[in-house]
Amino acid sequence: MSGVFGVFDARSRSVTATAEAIAERLHHLSTQQVQFEASPSACEALGRVDAGVYNAAPQPVWNEACSLAVVFAGRLIRDGVEDGDPARSDAHYLLSLYAREGVAMCARLRGSFALALYDAIRRWVIVVADRMGTFPIYYAHREGRFLFAPNQHPLLCDPFIPAAIDLTALAQYMRFQQLLHDTSFFEAIKLLRGGHYLLYDIAHDHLTEACYWAFDPERPMRSDLSFAEAADETARLVVQAVDRCSRGPHRVGIFLSGGLDSRIIVAALGQLGHRPPALTFGSPTSRDVYYAALVAEQTGLDHHLCPRTDGHWVKEYWRPHLMLTDGSHSWIHMHGIYALAEARERMDVNLSGFAGDGPLSGTCIRDVYLAAHDEMSYAAAIFDGLRTIENWPAMSETDEQLLFTPELFQTVKGRAFASLREAIAPFLRYPEPLRTELFFEYVSDIRHYSHYLSFKRAAVEVGLPFIDPDLWDFVFYLPGDYRKDRRLSRAVLSRLSPSLARVPYDHDELLPTDNRLLRSAHHFSARIRRRAQRLLGVQTQPRATLHSDYENWLRAELREWAESILFDRRTQERGLFEPAFLRSLWQRHLAGGDPSTLGTVAPIMSYELMLREFVDS
Repeated sequence: MSGVFGVFDARSRSVTATAEAIAERLHHLSTQQVQFEASPSACEALGRVDAGVYNAAPQPVWNEACSLAVVFAGRLIRDGVEDGDPARSDAHYLLSLYAREGVAMCARLRGSFALALYDAIRRWVIVVADRMGTFPIYYAHREGRFLFAPNQHPLLCDPFIPAAIDLTALAQYMRFQQLLHDTSFFEAIKLLRGGHYLLYDIAHDHLTEACYWAFDPERPMRSDLSFAEAADETARLVVQAVDRCSRGPHRVGIFLSGGLDSRIIVAALGQLGHRPPALTFGSPTSRDVYYAALVAEQTGLDHHLCPRTDGHWVKEYWRPHLMLTDGSHSWIHMHGIYALAEARERMDVNLSGFAGDGPLSGTCIRDVYLAAHDEMSYAAAIFDGLRTIENWPAMSETDEQLLFTPELFQTVKGRAFASLREAIAPFLRYPEPLRTELFFEYVSDIRHYSHYLSFKRAAVEVGLPFIDPDLWDFVFYLPGDYRKDRRLSRAVLSRLSPSLARVPYDHDELLPTDNRLLRSAHHFSARIRRRAQRLLGVQTQPRATLHSDYENWLRAELREWAESILFDRRTQERGLFEPAFLRSLWQRHLAGGDPSTLGTVAPIMSYELMLREFVDS
């Protein structure tokens, strides 16, 4: 992970020991660098952890008068702004911008970043998340002390921050396999949401949270554009976004999959004259590996495979993954962590397809959400969608009742749905489909899938072209039927690279082209070919849909590991989960046939491992 951290005390107590402990907790891989500096009074400390690529000079950075200090992780977009000189670091730009505009500077900031700025004259500290919150910032304010970090567990190093678990977060994690809104696993710790900043007044021990940016709910949809015009402009904005992410002296590379997101980036890089090294991980028999190889061959990329044919690697990497993500998404989401060492050998910046299946692809524009006629039916649709569609299929209502001990269930029942309604509330002012897409971007992608970025950033920096602000400002306001079912994504790929639109992709093994005739012809010929193979008795084994077979690994090479967690004395004595249900659930998983068991078992395992690592210790 990369990010900023700090400790500030309003009662003139030393924070040095806590800052040192946080810095130690944040350092997990040799590729990471951690720096912090305490004030002469030892009552304030600021620090940063990163991969040593962007803004690599030591931090904190002070102004000439030594009255302002800033720590910064990530990268700003400074096209067309004052002080846009690329030779001037983002940290120095922030110091000059704050000197001119104060806290109002936040509205001017674009990019993917986390920052904290200490004003020694006013005696306050400002902590800012980018518009989407792509760098996690967890914070706590208690007993005259304010502290923040890119992970939850380092904050527990402070003697004033208790490790009392948040039962609402427990209910969310078991139902949705993720946390919602600003919750963390611990009552005393919250997440700073995207588009928000914190201002801590040290002299008065007062903490304020404010929103500095949000999408405009009154802005009309761009129905004045034809689909062709919309696709042309989107393709231009994609190239611009990829260009922004690949500027500079750093080595740029890509994790190449069989999907659309990574190949759109490859196509845009081709428009810019770049051929990045590409890395693909997973089972050699999967669709991902097969189609990624075809894309690399078509474009002449230097392509490397990091294969895994079984799940033994999980036992080696589960703990680093837990430390880098707090367990905020479970161990079945750590694919690719074993490729980080090889990635760092070949690239400094990984251009990620993160959020490429968001507004550009329209995958959240579903009839089940569009049909909801009021807030209650909408919340019910989102609840079922989070549980069964957007994430791995998870537990049912009856499973939830049986999972928790009877005493605990009486405390947590209904909390998951109630907290979901609270998370939905800020988005109800937007029209459809903007309402649903923004909800899933902020609450699902950023709160859940962005943890892929957290462990990647321990080794390399990550460029995020699909959340470029100019691209999003345009695409989000296009009519939903332009984007639904990946229609716009296919059109963009066809414009950027017609040859790559003639390579099938992993989703349905059909051509990702907006030419419906060509797509239908390919679908028909594929069906004829498969039928002929069956008749001739030469039918080949179908390619694995997923690059990682966690479900079967858990029944085989990971079985002993899973049972050591689920049925251990520590798990039983906590009084959270009903032992009889855990055994019943485990037998259901071993028997196979129920796709929801993995989405139920894995969060239970990850939560228990989180408790052992961060609470028991």
